[in-house]
Amino acid sequence: MYHATAVLSCAGYRDKTLTADLVITAPAAPGAPGREGTPAPQSPAEEQPAPGQPPAEEGRSITENPPPADPEKTDPDSPAWVNPFADVHADDPFYEAVRFVNQRGLFIGVSDFLFAPSVTMTRAMFVTVLGRLAEVDVAEYTYSSFSDVAPGLWYSEYVEWAAQKQIILGYGDGRFGPNDLITKEQAALIIARYAELIGQSTASSVSLAGYADVEDVSSWALDAMTWAVENNIYVSDGISLDPQEPASRAVVAMMLYGFAK
Repeated sequence: MYHATAVLSCAGYRDKTLTADLVITAPAAPGAPGREGTPAPQSPAEEQPAPGQPPAEEGRSITENPPPADPEKTDPDSPAWVNPFADVHADDPFYEAVRFVNQRGLFIGVSDFLFAPSVTMTRAMFVTVLGRLAEVDVAEYTYSSFSDVAPGLWYSEYVEWAAQKQIILGYGDGRFGPNDLITKEQAALIIARYAELIGQSTASSVSLAGYADVEDVSSWALDAMTWAVENNIYVSDGISLDPQEPASRAVVAMMLYGFAK
């Protein structure tokens, strides 16, 4: 982990200078985010499911809510988008996904010219961008269900929305872990829960048995990961799933883009 002072951007706000932990994508340490409710030391995993239920999700701290989007500038089908990011290229597999999240105002760059595709995302930021995709009216969610989420923070209302809709469950001890990194399997689970919330089926008829690390997929995330892979929401290299690795900004962009298509 590298500590740096960066100007982080959130849909139009680039005047906030924050000290942030930028985590460059690296393999998850043994015992890193695993079963919800049983966080690894100093690195909580995911949500504690109720009996018979699966776990939850992720994010990366940036600033607050974006201003109302200009429909002409955020139309994902508009050909007028000019890529502002020096680290995102037309031949990158995540190029169209970055275009989508940037135009929709879900999340943008860490500066005017950098998207930082390999930087990981926190649980707070992940839930925030999902809430933006869902066009949540945050004014309805001013209460906080979690002891570690204070009301009035840039992500608080989105976290409460997700909690009330049971898209996220927390760690089972009253905490959400807003600054913990979201893993790929957690992100898949949260998106699957949101899909079910809006009436979409998450049933899957495929098997992940052909992946070398399928046994690394947590039991509570297996159905969601299978659904995400089958529907091209989570796209792996075809060999490994890396389910417990932290999800990068590029991976999250691709997952949201794949889900929205």
